[in-house]
Amino acid sequence: GLRNGASVRFGGIDVGAVKSVQIVNDTTGRVEVAMRIKDEIRRFIKKDSRASIETEGLVGNKVVMITM
Repeated sequence: GLRNGASVRFGGIDVGAVKSVQIVNDTTGRVEVAMRIKDEIRRFIKKDSRASIETEGLVGNKVVMITM
């Protein structure tokens, strides 16, 4: 699964890392992922951007991909 320190990518470029992964304490089963994003990149990430967890390469590391 997704781990602390996993890469966060925006437009295919590494822009940060996963800070923490927590299960939300309610009945929805949602997961909350906190990320550290480089300051100079934050202005490009819009409110309607979406994040998804994807598998990287043959090794199977998980990364967070943010859409533009």
